[in-house]
Amino acid sequence: MRRNNKKDPAAYIRVRMGQLIDESNKCHDPHDAQWYNRVAEELHWVLTMMENKDGTNGSKS
Repeated sequence: MRRNNKKDPAAYIRVRMGQLIDESNKCHDPHDAQWYNRVAEELHWVLTMMENKDGTNGSKS
């Protein structure tokens, strides 16, 4: 049993993004590929926000 095993959400997001990109590359339908890429893109945004300590996106606007 894996009790008290700390999970890293950022590591999960990175793995999932890779899986989505792989699935996108296998698609025969361009709309399906676009959907997979969009989900991976959103996860990338979430990962970026998680890695910034102040909760901003890093832009100076």
